[in-house]
Amino acid sequence: MTAISISWVRALVAVLVSVPLSAAFRISYIDAAGMRPSTSNLRRSGGGHISVLRAGGVTLPHDMIDPYAPLKSDDYIALGLACCYLLNDKNKLEEYWVIEPLTAGTLETIDRGVDTSYRRVMALTLGDLFEGDDVNSPTGARLSAVEPMISGEEARFSEALTERVLAAARTFRRRPEAQLLDLGEVADDFNFSTERKRILNQKFEPSFDDNVKQHSSIDVYGRTESESSDEQAELDKQIEELANA
Repeated sequence: MTAISISWVRALVAVLVSVPLSAAFRISYIDAAGMRPSTSNLRRSGGGHISVLRAGGVTLPHDMIDPYAPLKSDDYIALGLACCYLLNDKNKLEEYWVIEPLTAGTLETIDRGVDTSYRRVMALTLGDLFEGDDVNSPTGARLSAVEPMISGEEARFSEALTERVLAAARTFRRRPEAQLLDLGEVADDFNFSTERKRILNQKFEPSFDDNVKQHSSIDVYGRTESESSDEQAELDKQIEELANA
């Protein structure tokens, strides 16, 4: 057996011993030379920022080792500027621009030309967006971080921003190939459309016709009210005759 083959075997054994089995079978590649940890940057066709760990010469994305590990300040996130609407007191629609996170699947979908309410999308890290020492429990969000994407629009962060951002960041951690934008890049070449309007404060109030009418005219056998009444009268007559027999 050649020297390089022996190195490969030793590297594989080291990984099988030191990491969970599910991670060991998701090895991206083996580097017999045992190079130092590195970072790869991919463009639109296939991804973005992948942090890797080399154990015994085997390169593994850190999330494959522990997918539930706390998020880090350099984790990838995509934020979109969405054109939404509010109903005012006169029942008229007013534009309302919202800054909200996109999941990996959403970014891939709108990149394929599907109609979207997102005018622009920006890629950044959790550390760029959040304030505080720990991105998993930030003290606030920096509006200045997304200023290049807002571009003069009067926009606000979405509700439950922290929870939504952290959840979306994990989708990019699991699927780094969906990191279609470089960090700091603002994209506006999506199929922006407001034909199907997102109305944030619209409430559905069922009308009288929407309610199921519980009325004597409704019959499970499809009979009309008069037919049902005639049958009931005949039944009452038979009962009375039996009682008087």
